[in-house]
Amino acid sequence: MMPKQGKWSDLLTYDRLLRAFQEKGCPVCFMMERNSQKDLRALFYEKVTDYETREYLSKSRGFCNWHAWMSLELKTGESGLSLIYQELLEKELVELKADLKKKPSEPSLTDLLKRIFSFKKGRKVSFLRARRKAPCPICVTVGSLEKADLHMVLDSISEEEFLKKFKNSFGLCRPHLHLTLSLWEDHPNLPLLIEVHLEKFRNLLGELGEYIRKFDYRYAHEPKGPESDSWIRAVRLFVGGRGLFGSDL
Repeated sequence: MMPKQGKWSDLLTYDRLLRAFQEKGCPVCFMMERNSQKDLRALFYEKVTDYETREYLSKSRGFCNWHAWMSLELKTGESGLSLIYQELLEKELVELKADLKKKPSEPSLTDLLKRIFSFKKGRKVSFLRARRKAPCPICVTVGSLEKADLHMVLDSISEEEFLKKFKNSFGLCRPHLHLTLSLWEDHPNLPLLIEVHLEKFRNLLGELGEYIRKFDYRYAHEPKGPESDSWIRAVRLFVGGRGLFGSDL
């Protein structure tokens, strides 16, 4: 059964999610990765010389760490990246030269002591300008698609075909599950979504127990079953896709 709204974008999202259920890991994380690659390719093919795009990239200082490294893996991004980061480097040089011309005031004894004993604070201040930027443009697009995908999962999970395929998939990672809970806490399908994940978590916990049991030399000779990658799936469950949710620095 397809989405009741019948909008073309909804139909495409629904179909893409069904196919994403066949991939390893959280389907929405998979979609974020794929949408990121698609948006980067579109930017390099169609928008790299567009004035508004270049203006935004100047404000965002290019891409975030995740999308910058992803762009290096795209075979089509070489010329576009060269143009983008040439402009950014020129801007950075101008700003650094301006910094060089600034005459610092004579530090007091109190200032010197603060610099010595407040390294973290000084480090934070020194990076203020680097952090004062617009959000990564690819993150903006992918973030909106991420929420659309999550809402589609929630809307469609009560449908028999969708539910069956979702149960056979990895399910949502913990970050995406909790994001869904926080965004649509009154949605009528939320209890069903939680029940499905409770069952998945119990099964994974059982597989982890079996995997750990075989650490014991008495059972180490037993053949490995589906539990052999349970530890990898547990990590994926808790942190989501690689690079998607950042660090705590």
